Amino acid sequence: MTQVFDGAYILGVPMVTFPRYSICDPARSSYGAAFWKTECDRLESHITITAVTWRDSQSRPQIDFQNSIRFVAGSNGLVPAIYLRDPATSLCWYSRIYYCGGDGGCVNEAATDAVLKTQREFVTGYLFRFIRHFSGYNVWA
Repeated sequence: MTQVFDGAYILGVPMVTFPRYSICDPARSSYGAAFWKTECDRLESHITITAVTWRDSQSRPQIDFQNSIRFVAGSNGLVPAIYLRDPATSLCWYSRIYYCGGDGGCVNEAATDAVLKTQREFVTGYLFRFIRHFSGYNVWA
């Protein structure tokens, strides 16, 4: 993928959108919760991102990214967004997309960063939210 253009990438049913110039260069950027909102050197070359998608035992969508990459606001002022389709769960006001770390624990990042609040699109059945980094994400209801 080339970082310099806006793009939407469909990963089966899940989707990720990247505003122009929003990917931090993983070779020159720090990674971790302390850095999610800090500036970084922007990626200026191609990068391959590996994503694995599946449904859990309750048929809720999951996605895990193998790359430790973080993001900053792109040229349009937005950070990337992740879209997970779950028509039944999208109708629940309390459903959320959680971040799941390598330790297996999952958190609602919107509890400390309102920009990351999960949104719902009832017509298409997608839940979506902005993301500041790649790791695992799942739908919680």
